[in-house]
Amino acid sequence: VDKLSKFNFSNANFQDNVYFNNTHFKDYVDFHECEFEKIACFYGVKFYKTPNFSACYFKEPKAVNLINVDIDKLDFKSVEKYIEDNYKDESYKNETKGIQDKKEIFKIQNEHKLRYAKNLKDSFRVIKDVLITQNNTLEAQEWHKLELYAKEKENHINLSVKDREKNADIFKNILIWFNCVLLNVYRNTSDHHNDFLKILNFTVGMIVLYGVFIFFCQACIEPYSKFFNELKSSVIFIIIGILVFLCCIMFYFNRKKSIFAKSIFFIIAMVFIVLYLVTYFYKTNEYKTILYLVMCYILSIYICYFFFNIKNIIFNIVFKFMLYLVFLFFLINSSQLINPFTGVFSSDKLYESKFEKRLNDLNTSAIINLASILQNDFNLHLKDQNISFTELNSAKALIIANKEKLKEILKVYDDKYESDYKKVLNELENNTSNVKNVIEEIDNKNNNSVISVQLNQILNFNFSQEIDILYMIKSNFFISEKLSPEQMALFDQKDSQDKLKSVLALLKFKSSFEGILEVINQDEIIQNTIKSTSVLYSIILLLCIFSLQKTARKNSIVPS
Repeated sequence: VDKLSKFNFSNANFQDNVYFNNTHFKDYVDFHECEFEKIACFYGVKFYKTPNFSACYFKEPKAVNLINVDIDKLDFKSVEKYIEDNYKDESYKNETKGIQDKKEIFKIQNEHKLRYAKNLKDSFRVIKDVLITQNNTLEAQEWHKLELYAKEKENHINLSVKDREKNADIFKNILIWFNCVLLNVYRNTSDHHNDFLKILNFTVGMIVLYGVFIFFCQACIEPYSKFFNELKSSVIFIIIGILVFLCCIMFYFNRKKSIFAKSIFFIIAMVFIVLYLVTYFYKTNEYKTILYLVMCYILSIYICYFFFNIKNIIFNIVFKFMLYLVFLFFLINSSQLINPFTGVFSSDKLYESKFEKRLNDLNTSAIINLASILQNDFNLHLKDQNISFTELNSAKALIIANKEKLKEILKVYDDKYESDYKKVLNELENNTSNVKNVIEEIDNKNNNSVISVQLNQILNFNFSQEIDILYMIKSNFFISEKLSPEQMALFDQKDSQDKLKSVLALLKFKSSFEGILEVINQDEIIQNTIKSTSVLYSIILLLCIFSLQKTARKNSIVPS
């Protein structure tokens, strides 16, 4: 017989040899609970649809001939289709007969779907075990892959059932969801460690994505920072929100009936809300920029994952050609990207420091003045100094090594407070007896004590690497404590006034040091963004490397 259709051998007991040689099963074939006493030959059999060998018994597993069995037509969709086509059996019809309640019907429906998913999982396990008994591990892997497809579908159905239960165990749901995500990712990235080329493409994609992300951070950090400063935070949030919404819609319509898709949608929405709350209350633009960049990287991972799952042949060819072209570029110019831990332990190797580049563009006088400032010498020179090349390099090295200290000093150039600092400097130069009153007037006008607190920090802070964490947190959130009368009295003391005057005098040299603080901040944003995202990148790349070696071993590319 060459073509069979809807054959049911369930519960049959084959006491003699049975041969299905070269049979093509065009429709479903049911062998569940069959018993094979002697030879069972399936040589050259082709299954167009998913067979059912659940609870099948082979008395002599080595007498089962599964050579040249063709299951190329079986995939995840065929598993889904089998369940949809078969769960409405006689038992289902009897249970739902006369029931009008949709919730009750849905519950029965899912119970039967779950039963068929488990039966199918057992069906694939039976054949897998037979092949393992015969030491045919390569073919066993193909049936194990189908077993994992059935397990993934079982988790999907379980999530649907638990979603409708009132007293569902949320932790158990999270565990099921996590297993579902894991199986989904492994299926789409390596076909459960059976497709070496697929996981190789995905690994290359993750390396390219991170390289492009770092390149984007370096190339766009300056215009992005200006854009961020000029627009209100709410506008930025709306723009990012639209991107998040589009990603969610893209995923939802791809799998809109899946509880998995709904849960992903919910998680992205929750992350977005948390980020909004953090960025709404956190006033420092640098940290908000880092948060947005990290979120952009996470979203770009999903978009890349989505692109890998597009089935269009032309798109796949073009996408992968571009992918390997960019990968070749990074391999030549930034080979350290292949190291999963580069960004964690040496993030400075992944980008070109804008601060060092700007430092090389400064004239000799500006470099010497910066070095003098770092040594607490505020007697600055306007004219170029005659120094040797070695001394100039030493000055640059000193500046680079004390970048954090320089940043604290140059905060007097903050545009938000520059006009207030100039008022204080004017009083220090012309009327020292009125300095405290001017500072109090500025605080009253601003309805906070930010200026007095910052000036007090200048007096107490010796521009060392030690940072007052409590002050940093308060300043980031614009929280200010009013200074005590004793602290305010410091502004009337001559030593304090001289120190303030020498530091605030830097305002006169702003044209020489224009943009130094900005590029230091940009470097910090890039460095902190790389450190934050590299943890996620390291995990992804390590998992990819693990999948590569496991897939290679399973397919005998490398010895076990």
